Amino acid sequence: MAELDGKVAVITGAGSGLGKASAKLFADYGATVFCADISGAQNATAASIGDAAIPIRCDVRNEAEVEAMIAAAVERFGRVDAVLNIAGVTLFQELAELDMAEYERIMDIDLRGVVHGTKHAVRAMRGAGGG
Repeated sequence: MAELDGKVAVITGAGSGLGKASAKLFADYGATVFCADISGAQNATAASIGDAAIPIRCDVRNEAEVEAMIAAAVERFGRVDAVLNIAGVTLFQELAELDMAEYERIMDIDLRGVVHGTKHAVRAMRGAGGG
């Protein structure tokens, strides 16, 4: 019996990198994983995992999409046990050259996206009596 058998995890940024690795690891330990990403690569991640993974497109900058993603997991499985807000971007230029529109995009994904995910995960977990 795996440590996460019967658990439901929602993982953003699951199209690549740490999010993809986390989705695979959670599934290896028995969880059902909602693999969320904006890129489309979540489909390949879910396919590589198999039946334990469900791909879902989500732009974490958009609170309504995040809320709908969490609601989809709850609707399908009755609850959410874990949310990993891994979606993120980085900047590869000198701060002195930073365009403020790019800064806002980074903050929307890296900070606001985490707030959206956590806010709606907590609501869903409270509603199901766990998490």
